[in-house]
Amino acid sequence: FYDPNFTGAVFSSLALYSVARKKYLHSLLFIILLALTFSRASYLAFAICLVYLLVRQKKYIILVLLPLLGVVVYFLPKPFGEGVNLARTFSIFSRFESWRQGIVLFLQKPLLGWGYNTLRSPDGSRFQIDNSFIFLLATTGLAGLAGFLRLLLKGINSIPLSGQVVLLSLSIHAFFNNSLFYIWLSFIIWLVLASGSQKTTEQKTI
Repeated sequence: FYDPNFTGAVFSSLALYSVARKKYLHSLLFIILLALTFSRASYLAFAICLVYLLVRQKKYIILVLLPLLGVVVYFLPKPFGEGVNLARTFSIFSRFESWRQGIVLFLQKPLLGWGYNTLRSPDGSRFQIDNSFIFLLATTGLAGLAGFLRLLLKGINSIPLSGQVVLLSLSIHAFFNNSLFYIWLSFIIWLVLASGSQKTTEQKTI
């Protein structure tokens, strides 16, 4: 994936998928791999979704997994570099700036946006928005965001818990990166949604 944030999103989703299917031993491998990414957005998505699974499944063994991630991260060797510094602030402020620019563009064309893959900053240079939902607002406006959210919510209602937690994890991650439109994460999302669509079609046929 060439990016620890997107790699972390995948490992977080796989760990949560395993937990949702009660394959706790399988989840341990993905938790260790998740720890190695040092991706704070992925850690946060994993933590929130673990709480969601705890509420839904009432399996208190899940409580062990979050401290386990913390212990692994604490004891991992941390070579010199800003990428393994969990207290780094540069990436936080750069995200804030990309959000600000995205909202400025959205306010200029709030209904239909500027068009996909046509974004320019106010000074005319290309830039990325580290938030999939603000990205949708800037490129497709309120109409595009509403349509996408409707599709996503409709799909979530047709898939099992293991698929729901994958989509929830990637959606949380998308608040801090443009995860929903990164090609490999987008592939996972549509694959999960398609599994629910296939199930619905089979039920209608029966």
